Amino acid sequence: MSYFSIIRLALFVAIVAVACTDDVSKGIPDAGPDAGTDAGPDYAYPITDVLVEWFPCSFIYGEDDGLAECSSTAMPLFWNNPDGRTLEVYAKRRLSAEPVSEGQIWFLHGGPGASGVEGLPGLMEKIQNLYPELDVYTIDHRGVGDSGKLVCPEEDEQDFDVEVCIEQVETEIGDELQAYTTSDSAIDLAAYIEATREPGKKALIWGGSYGTFIGHRYLKIFPEQSDGVVFEGVCPADSTFIWSQEGFDQAGKDLFDACLRDDYCSMKWGKEPLEKIKELFESVWYQGHCSDAENYQYYVPYMATRLLYYYPYHDVVPALLYRLARCEPGDITAIKGAVNMIFGSDSTYQDLGVGYSGVLYRNVVYSEMWEHPDFPDPVSLHLYWNELEADAVFWTGSGDSMYEEWEVWPKYNDELHDNIWAQTDVPMLMLQGMLDPATHYSRAVTMGEQLNGPNQTFLLFPTAAHNITSGTPVSDDPEETHCGRHLMIEFLKNPTAPLDTSCMDQVLFNNFEGNTDLAQEVFGVSHFWENGVSYSSERETPISRVDADFVRAELRRRARQDLPDARRHLGYN
Repeated sequence: MSYFSIIRLALFVAIVAVACTDDVSKGIPDAGPDAGTDAGPDYAYPITDVLVEWFPCSFIYGEDDGLAECSSTAMPLFWNNPDGRTLEVYAKRRLSAEPVSEGQIWFLHGGPGASGVEGLPGLMEKIQNLYPELDVYTIDHRGVGDSGKLVCPEEDEQDFDVEVCIEQVETEIGDELQAYTTSDSAIDLAAYIEATREPGKKALIWGGSYGTFIGHRYLKIFPEQSDGVVFEGVCPADSTFIWSQEGFDQAGKDLFDACLRDDYCSMKWGKEPLEKIKELFESVWYQGHCSDAENYQYYVPYMATRLLYYYPYHDVVPALLYRLARCEPGDITAIKGAVNMIFGSDSTYQDLGVGYSGVLYRNVVYSEMWEHPDFPDPVSLHLYWNELEADAVFWTGSGDSMYEEWEVWPKYNDELHDNIWAQTDVPMLMLQGMLDPATHYSRAVTMGEQLNGPNQTFLLFPTAAHNITSGTPVSDDPEETHCGRHLMIEFLKNPTAPLDTSCMDQVLFNNFEGNTDLAQEVFGVSHFWENGVSYSSERETPISRVDADFVRAELRRRARQDLPDARRHLGYN
C-alpha cells in the first residue's frame, strides 16, 4: 500500500471512529404505548441492591488535588440476568460548596469509548461555577477508563488486526463481552442515581454526542427517575455510523457556504471553493503539491475534517486550506504549526485518551449503531458509499475497512431497547449545531420530532458545531456565557419553566478572518491567512480557557487515536 493510500485509509478510520452519525427514522419502529417500560417498573432491574461507597480522589485527572470523591462500585455484570458475576463501575463527584445543595447532575461522555472521569472534570467545574448549588458527577461507562476498560495490545497500531483483537478479548473475558452494552451502562447510571440521590432534590443529566445515546437509553428504561436532561450534539435512538462520512462532508460544505456569505472569506476563496478544494486534495495526494512541507501537507486534509468538530477551530478550516493551496514558505511554517498543535510532543495541552477504549467503541457500534433497513445487502451499502465518494470533499476513504470489521465482530443483540424511542415526560433540552459533522442536524432533528412533549425543547443553532454550550458566543467578551450554556443553566435551575431563547438571535457569525491570539495558537504565526502582516483590527474569539483547554485536549486525543503512527512519522518521538 502506498503512503498516500495509508493516509487516505487513516483519514477514513479517523472520521468514522469518533463520530456518532445519526439516521433518519427509515424502517425503525416508533415506540408503542408501552415503550420505555418494557422492563416493567423503573426498578425492575435490581438497582436498589447496589451499595456505593466514596473515597477521596483527585478532581482533575492525573493530578493529586484531593478535591473530589470517587467510587468503584460492583454492578451486576448482566443486568437482565444477574448470575452473581459483577463489574466494577467507576464514578467521580465533586459536592457543592454551598450550605445546601439543590441536587446532582451526571455528565455522560461520548465516543463511544471516552472516559468521563478523565475528560469531563473541566466542563463539570464550569457548570458548578455557574450553578454552585449543584453536586457534579460523572461516570466511566462500562468498558472504558476504570470501569473494566476493554483493550487489545495492538489496537493503537497502524497494522491493527481486528480478528487477532477479537481472539485476545474472548480469551481474556469470554462471554462477558456481551455485557458491555449501552443498556447495561444506562442501568449502571440509574443505580448510581438511586444510591446517591437525596430525597426532595433534583437528579439531572447532561450527555454529549454518544453520551446522548446513553442518556436516551436511560430515559427509555427509566422514564421517570430524573428531573431533567440536557443533550448536546444529539445522537438519536436509531443512529447508524453508515452515514458518518456523509455527515462530515455535508458539515464541511455547509461551513464553506457560510464562508461564501462572509465578505472576507469569500474574497479569499472566490466562487466554487469546494471544487478548488477537491482539486487541491488530489494534487497533494497524487501530484506532489507542496512537497517542500516535508510530508506535513498530507495531514492537512485530515486536520481540516477534524477541526470541523469544534468552535472556534472550525473557523480556521478555510484559512488552513487556503495556505495549503498557496504553499509559500510562510504557509509551510503555518501548516507545520497547525500539525504541531494536534500531534506535537510539547506539554502545552493536556493529553487525554488513556481511558479511551477502541474495543468498547467497536462492540457498541457494530452491535447497535450499524445495520439499517435501507441497506439490506452489501451491494446496496457499497453502492451508497461509492456514490458518496464521487461527490465528497471532506471524505476521501471508503467504508470497506469498517464493513470488514463489522462482519467478524462478535455482536450482541438488544431487541428490548435498541432502536426504540423513549416514552417519557421528563423535561428535556436538546441543543444541536447545524455545522456539527459528528451528529449532523439532518439526522439529529428526529429526536426533537419524537420527544416533543411539554418542557421538551429541541434548539438548532445555525453557526454551531459539536460544542454548542461553548460554541455559541453572543459577544466578543470571552467571559460572557455562551447562549447554549446560558440556556442550559436556565433549564437546570427550573426544568419546567418556559425558556427565554432570545439569545439565539444574538449568536455571532463565524469569525473566518481570525485574530492574532487564535492564529498564534493554531498556526504559530500572527495571521490566519497572510504572511508577514498583522491584523489592523481584531474581533476577539470569545471562549474561556477552561473550554478551550477541553476542546484542544479532545482534538489531540482523537488525532492520536486516529493516526497512531503520525507522531513517529513526523519526528515527534
